[in-house]
Amino acid sequence: MLARTVSKVNEFVPSARLPKLPSGSSVQYSSVSFPRFKVYEEIAEGSDEVDLNGRKVNTRAYCSWYNFKSTDQNKKVGMLSGGERNRLHLAKTLKQSGNLLLL
Repeated sequence: MLARTVSKVNEFVPSARLPKLPSGSSVQYSSVSFPRFKVYEEIAEGSDEVDLNGRKVNTRAYCSWYNFKSTDQNKKVGMLSGGERNRLHLAKTLKQSGNLLLL
């Protein structure tokens, strides 16, 4: 068996044959911390630019990559539909620059 899972959520113990991979510990919706924030504020986290492995991208442009138009970027996180929440969660997860994503 190449890997075994542990009973705790998101805890993964690789075997000796696998390289260690950085993991973005994330549970669905847990990264959406403040429902009163706007989508832009939640993704930006106080910065005008997002760092994607050394590449600087304007935060509003990054939001648009996940189909958040200018009006959607100003929506409160608590008012998002389920699909919009999923896109927000995906945007925040991929901003962490992990090299493995399991869906």
